[in-house]
Order: sequence, then structure tokens, then C-alpha cells
Amino acid sequence: MENKIRLQVVLSRAGVGSRRACEKFIAEGRVAVNGVTVTKLGTCVDAADTVSFNGTDVVNAKKVYYAFHKPLDVMSTMAKLKGKRSIADFVQALPRVFYAGRLDYNSRGLMILTNDGDFAHHITHPSFEILKRYEVVVQGEVTSDVFTPMITGVTIDGERYRIRDFTVLHAEASHSVVELVLNEGKRREIRILCDNAGFPVTDLIRRSVGPITLGELPEGQFRPLTDDEITTVNGTVPRKPAH
Repeated sequence: MENKIRLQVVLSRAGVGSRRACEKFIAEGRVAVNGVTVTKLGTCVDAADTVSFNGTDVVNAKKVYYAFHKPLDVMSTMAKLKGKRSIADFVQALPRVFYAGRLDYNSRGLMILTNDGDFAHHITHPSFEILKRYEVVVQGEVTSDVFTPMITGVTIDGERYRIRDFTVLHAEASHSVVELVLNEGKRREIRILCDNAGFPVTDLIRRSVGPITLGELPEGQFRPLTDDEITTVNGTVPRKPAH
């Protein structure tokens, strides 16, 4: 934050909520700047200010970065749920964090947890071209012809979907295993593409996000990101839009 920025924008970037939700939090008196409660929506802050939400520093707090192995049947939310597991059930020992890029309830694999809004923006915004690799098991025997059109792009129900690359790792009559590489992960994109091609997904695991890999991290566990992983992500430059 080199210049003054509206408080609700700073809170949203820190993962507190949408800008509209953050405006509500400010009006409710749940936000403080440098220890003083602020309720005025026009308030602006800069890099020297400390911003807290419900008594916890969210800006100028120590930045933390973790890889988390999300198991199956876990909701991608930091809220505690009744009757379903969520990420909140696994990270109680961590500082306050949010996730950079969700995974569906019935998908598993690598998720990035952080309290750094700029880092999360690098991870999730397609202009930075942080590639996500998925190992996908589908029903039936696939060939390269199934996935080649997806690189150019496929329109389904008015929505455009595309992958960056693919590798067929195994194929037999009962099932096939494919590595898919995506730049932008729209909601349920892989499942929609595979269903449309006639090869429903039976298992989906995210193996890597840019330089960050799942490796041998056990399900339900997390690890701090390495300095190299953090530096590599922070060093990415957004792609200039085509004219």
C-alpha cells in the first residue's frame, strides 16, 4: 500500500470478506486502525497503519504461508459448520488465515493458506498465470483426442472453459488417469469439461500450484511454505491484456 487506500478495500484484500461485507463490519464498529475503532466508510489507510478486525490484526500482522492437504468431504470455508467438516477444523493451531483458491467438497489436494492478500491475489488471478496441476481419474478409456479441443476452449451452457495442457498417464477400459494443467480454475471446471466429453470424474486431486507441490504431505496436514516458494510466487508479473 504505497498510497492511501480505502479501509474496506484493504480489509477485502486481507481476506476478511467482500468489500460490501467489510463496509458492514466497519459500520458495526468491528474494525480498528492503530488501535482506534473506526466506523466511517470513507476512512483511508496506508502501509504504516495497523488494521484489526474483531481485535485481531489483519494488516501489518506477521505474514504466514502454508500448504494444506485438503481431504475429501471437507468444505472450502474457514467457518465452523454443523454436520460437515471444514478447513477450520484442521487449522485451529494456525494464526488467522484464509485460502487462496478453493477446492470442491468432493475434491482433494493442495490448498494455499495465508494472511497475505497480495500473495493470494498472485495465486488466484489468471493474469499472473500461476499454473495449477491436477491428477484426474475418469470413467472409461480416453485418448488424446478427448482433451485436445479443451486447449483451444469449449463452450458449455454459454460458459467458456479451457485447459492449458494435459497428459494421459494411464488408460484402460474401466478408467483413465490424466494430468490436467489449468491457469484459471472456474468452479467445477474440470468436472464440467470431463462430463461434457462423456468421461465423468471419479477422483480429483490438485498436485501443485505454481512452484508449490503437494509432495508427500499427509491428508489433513499443513506445512509452512519455503522461502523459495514464496519468493517465486511474489516475483510473478501479470500478463498484459491482449489488444
